[in-house]
Amino acid sequence: NNAGISMWARFDEIEDLSIFERLMKVNFLGAVYFTHAALPFVRAQRGQIVAVSSLTGITGVPTRTAYAASKHAMQGFFDSLRIELRETGINVLVVSPGFVDTPIRDKVIGADGKEQGYQGRTSEKPMSVEECVAQIVSALDRRERELVMTARGKLGRALRLVAPGLVDAIAAKSVGDPGR
Repeated sequence: NNAGISMWARFDEIEDLSIFERLMKVNFLGAVYFTHAALPFVRAQRGQIVAVSSLTGITGVPTRTAYAASKHAMQGFFDSLRIELRETGINVLVVSPGFVDTPIRDKVIGADGKEQGYQGRTSEKPMSVEECVAQIVSALDRRERELVMTARGKLGRALRLVAPGLVDAIAAKSVGDPGR
């Protein structure tokens, strides 16, 4: 479950909210439909389901409202599915990578819903696809339930519980959003 569309736009700049529908259909519902179709086969093998979410699925990030909403939906769905399937032997792994060097960055959509390409809005160096895959395979071997791939993501997840305002400030700074 790794299909995705990305978006960089402030919510107050968006005129056509169908952008949200588009991202939810691909990022969230695509995973739901695929998982539903695959579930009988996964169940028969006592296999594993992998959902590639995002750090943005753990905490909100400015200029990513539709993307964050779709990834939060994935997080909730797969966490719930894991509990439903707990007695079946099926493992559900939710992966939250940071920026990965994939073509998704070239197809980012803007406030008008059109591709604008990557605008260099983060100071984070992207992880290679090979490193991302190696971490996922390792987590699958251990039948983990969650994989947060970056130190920054792990810290942010922990800090969010005790200092949510600080996490908001860090998220705003990481994408260069002055908060207008």
